[in-house]
Amino acid sequence: MQFKTLLLLGAVICAQQVFAQDWSGLPVPPDAGAGNTWELLEEFSDDFNYSSKTDSIFTSKWNDDYHNGWNGPGLTHFDPNQSEITGGNLVIMAARRPNTNKVNCGVITSKTQVQYPVYTEARIKVSSLVLSSNFWMLSQDDTREIDVIEVYGSDRPDQSWFASHMSTNYHIFERTSTQILNDFSNQQHHALPGNEPWRNDFHTFGVYWKSPTEITFYIDGQEKNTFTEQNMETYDGNYIDRPMFMIIDTEDHDWRSNPSNGNPLVVATDAELADTTKNKMLVDWVRTYRPVSATGLEDHLLPEIQHIVLYPNPAGNMLAISGLENQPYELIVQGIHGQEFLQSKWLPNDPRQLDISSLPSGLYLLTLKRDGLQATLRFSKMGA
Repeated sequence: MQFKTLLLLGAVICAQQVFAQDWSGLPVPPDAGAGNTWELLEEFSDDFNYSSKTDSIFTSKWNDDYHNGWNGPGLTHFDPNQSEITGGNLVIMAARRPNTNKVNCGVITSKTQVQYPVYTEARIKVSSLVLSSNFWMLSQDDTREIDVIEVYGSDRPDQSWFASHMSTNYHIFERTSTQILNDFSNQQHHALPGNEPWRNDFHTFGVYWKSPTEITFYIDGQEKNTFTEQNMETYDGNYIDRPMFMIIDTEDHDWRSNPSNGNPLVVATDAELADTTKNKMLVDWVRTYRPVSATGLEDHLLPEIQHIVLYPNPAGNMLAISGLENQPYELIVQGIHGQEFLQSKWLPNDPRQLDISSLPSGLYLLTLKRDGLQATLRFSKMGA
């Protein structure tokens, strides 16, 4: 990867002197709308180009567990030891839970909830297990759900239909605190040419959650299906209207491991779960955008933005900034979730260095302002 400046025009104009993300140059499939542009949401985007889950980028965005402590469906037992960062990928794994028939399954959940309108997309190579490989979103109260991808990638001959037909879904659950009373949903299946199994290669799976009553799915950049008020059901007059956590995981499902109505039993064997060529779901990257107005924003961008460099990046206790004009600047440092950590003002001849020793390790946004103009740049703080 090479250093490059990425300009993101939005309600807050953001420029980054960082490694180019893996999706750089890949267009966002849906149109942002007349007069709009797509703004990257850092807290829901990750290229996993770091060494482990202890990295500050991972810990600032993700939890390696389920959002409410649930162990999972069917034979699933969510286990933080079944996810890792390796080779620039998030790896979601599965293994037999010792001395049980349960399956330890990897899961990560976003630290915060995303809200429409957003487009989110992940580049994924699904596992070769009878378990499902999933990229989905779920509300805090477990009543609203969007499944961007759900697929059973097994290479067993009798599972070939499931391995070649992934699904996109929405769910609106009427429920108590302990059980689902009704599930209002719609599921669509999608196949590759020749019914090629989805496990054979990486593919991109995305959804444009435009509004509570408009959800459009994309596969490999192509629009596939849309759910609207005309083909959606609900019980309370509301649709997909609530903020949701982003979840990436693998799961066993009751309807396969505890079947009824004559359905066959489908469970992962010890040999399959121990096979490292089968038991891994790979996620190259996740990116998320929201549409924002582009009108007139260029007029408020610092003209020197192309020359500004933050170094070192990642930084230790001091962050230097080059490429600034001989002008006074206001500086604001925020976390990626908006919390303000530092504020300072520089006179024209002040040293262009910022003491960040008080910041915990993590990912930050530095906003520079002068004369009604501004730019925001990303940097990371290393641990001691």
